[in-house]
Amino acid sequence: MLERLKEEGRVRSVGATHYSRSAFPQLMDVMQSGRVDFVQVPYNAADVAVADEVLPLAAELGLGVIVMVPLGSGRLVRNAPPEGDLRPLREFGVETWAQALLKFVLSDRRVTCAIPATSSPERARENARAGEPPFFGEEEREYVGQLVRSR
Repeated sequence: MLERLKEEGRVRSVGATHYSRSAFPQLMDVMQSGRVDFVQVPYNAADVAVADEVLPLAAELGLGVIVMVPLGSGRLVRNAPPEGDLRPLREFGVETWAQALLKFVLSDRRVTCAIPATSSPERARENARAGEPPFFGEEEREYVGQLVRSR
């Protein structure tokens, strides 16, 4: 039905999603089928399972990537490091741990966008600032990963 609606011009893009690592082989089959324009996958500094196979395939195929749970469903934000640990990230516009976590994901060039959940308009504004350049290099991404693993 979605393919028909896309052909009729009533739907612009069709995507596929899954949250479970065990389903990534099937998701990759769908990606290779040519039937989708984007995928939505879980990805954050604590869960990088998609980085080895799913993201490279998406890049190779020119598919968009929407990242779900970039804040680990809130779990990662609740385990924030001391504020002083964010000092090396200030030059990247990072003021909060949530911004560091979001910028970790958004700095991966294979990612199109991230969809963090929040019920607070102020948090939404804060989160949006993480999407502004400059973005992290590999050194900063590794630093955020280390901070997550040390929690």
